Amino acid sequence: MGPMMLKALVFDMDDTLYPECTYVESGFRAVAAWLETEASLPAEETLAFIHEVQSGQRGAVFDALLATRPSLAGRFTVADLVQVYRNHRPNIRLYPGMERLLDEVKARAMPIGLISDGFLEAQTRKAEALGVARWADPILLTDAWGRDFWKPHQRAFRQMEATFGLNGAAVAYIADNPAKDFIAPNQMGWITVQVEHPGQVHATPEPPSVQAIATHRVQGVEALRRFLWNPLLSSQA
Repeated sequence: MGPMMLKALVFDMDDTLYPECTYVESGFRAVAAWLETEASLPAEETLAFIHEVQSGQRGAVFDALLATRPSLAGRFTVADLVQVYRNHRPNIRLYPGMERLLDEVKARAMPIGLISDGFLEAQTRKAEALGVARWADPILLTDAWGRDFWKPHQRAFRQMEATFGLNGAAVAYIADNPAKDFIAPNQMGWITVQVEHPGQVHATPEPPSVQAIATHRVQGVEALRRFLWNPLLSSQA
């Protein structure tokens, strides 16, 4: 088999470009600040309670918050708090080294795209906070089409192929979640790369099938750099 001529990179966003746990914390802080303004509830008290009950079930945190504070429950709903959470301006940053990597890809004139699931308002604000438009075009937030088109649906991947005029192993999808991220690009013959970072939200789920397993796994940004610039993989090497 001859060298694989990788010509374009497509990234996931959450827990791939930045640590998603920092978005969760940013959202909780936004809710606490909002309740301090709207209900005179000290923000630090709210945050302490949230951290105490936090279990990865974000909605359950807000349920518990309202259940233990009847004065709030009479004025606000869980939906109100979720809205604040999703619409806040997130305080998030790229993983260390990721900006350098993206700059290197851009310097090699390799197209970069982004495909991300999640509620549109939240994903839009994350992309803006991270400044991903500096590198990625197109940015495909699948919720713009509705929940039915979230991964593993192929629509975003098909659109990316059409935009780049590339397909198969000329394109790589770099993501984190083995439950859903790699199914569609594997079906389409893309190179798929699971990036593992400490503390990822979806690092542990077992892939639902052999077809869901990424073709490659790397640990961290520097390992991803070494993988991408492997002469056997990159046509730009």
